[in-house]
Amino acid sequence: MKYQYSRMALQRSRNPQIQNHAGRMIQNHTKAQNDVCSIAHRLGVTLPPRPDVEHQKMYQRLPALSAELFEESYLRMQAADQGAAIALFQKQVTYGSNPRVQGYAARYLPKFQNPASMISRTASIMGVVSPRPSKVASAHNAALAPRTPMGNGM
Repeated sequence: MKYQYSRMALQRSRNPQIQNHAGRMIQNHTKAQNDVCSIAHRLGVTLPPRPDVEHQKMYQRLPALSAELFEESYLRMQAADQGAAIALFQKQVTYGSNPRVQGYAARYLPKFQNPASMISRTASIMGVVSPRPSKVASAHNAALAPRTPMGNGM
């Protein structure tokens, strides 16, 4: 799903930092997805054919947002998803029981950590509050919630 969000960001964002990030996400996640599919195939694991319902709904709501709200929502969703991915990969590197999966996590963890830093910097410059990784679902909902004049969605 990050690939689809990022393709949309390339088309809709006017912010060069967001466009650069989106391009890197497409490149990194295409390679990561190919590698995880290969590992899953070797291990006899079937991966889900599509993103979960929550991510599908979020993706469907993004086109209706103004360019400014799209950029803000994209940054919040990326921050939440990157944070969750980093936590998952760190856990797998530390506690994983399968050497192939641990190797995959160790190889891709830095590729997720670097963009996460860029997301935080860009969000800070734009005045967007980045959610903590443990709050992924509520961050996604908040990212797509209409803003009030106070800008906090409440």
